[in-house]
Amino acid sequence: MRKAKEYISNPLLLDPQEGTKSTSSLSGRKFHLRVYALAVGVLSVYISTDMLALFASAPYSPPASTLQEDAEQDLSSHLTNTCLQSEEEADKSVFLLSDLRGKSILDEHGDVIGTISQDQIDRVIKRIGEVIGETFAAGLGMPNHFTVCHSPLCLHLQGEADHALMYDQVAENAFEVFGVDIMLSTPSSPSPSTEIAVHLLEINACPDFRQSGAGLHSVIENLFQGVLQIAVKPCFVETKEEKEEEESWKVGQRKGSWLKCLDEKVRRVARPW
Repeated sequence: MRKAKEYISNPLLLDPQEGTKSTSSLSGRKFHLRVYALAVGVLSVYISTDMLALFASAPYSPPASTLQEDAEQDLSSHLTNTCLQSEEEADKSVFLLSDLRGKSILDEHGDVIGTISQDQIDRVIKRIGEVIGETFAAGLGMPNHFTVCHSPLCLHLQGEADHALMYDQVAENAFEVFGVDIMLSTPSSPSPSTEIAVHLLEINACPDFRQSGAGLHSVIENLFQGVLQIAVKPCFVETKEEKEEEESWKVGQRKGSWLKCLDEKVRRVARPW
């Protein structure tokens, strides 16, 4: 299956190296966010708010200025997947979303047109939770969209590589971690109150956890500590107080570095094998 996606012509542009160079030498780079989502049971979905910002290796230029007929195309200003970069480039291209607070918003010429505020980051995280929750909820409302694989602790939301989207059944004691890719865009003249738009690019089953790079490996360690706490521990031991605390966790509410974005009760439940 191949799906055409609209090109986002006004991506949010930042210089990840701002602070180590003068303002006059800043150059806007395109980036996307890697968000880790945890799906549990039948069905709750959580996202880690420790989101990665993966930058292109070259300053951004509009497609019309970089694409030429009958010439080898340099897409380094457009491609934000660190797996397409050298190891040295990738190590300089991965940051936390929280690191972007106070960074200058740049236009395609490198001119400063705004600044990222903490309030904007908080609203981006909130909107990402809404988008991911809406996406999983939409899948539950469609026939033949969730499936359980042969492990009782394996819930797959299939991606393009498997020529499918989702399947129909979820399991009571199943969980899965997904890598969700998000693009941000902004108007040409943003203000501190400007709403940064959130665009869902894709949801990946079996995500590449190496995208954090060596410098942010602790993000992955913290991610799986959260997975164990939220998805695994309740299967073995859970006090009355812990169960009540979980039941009181509302959609849209953050606890620590996790945000709950969906809490649905699915009637049709697959029997774990």
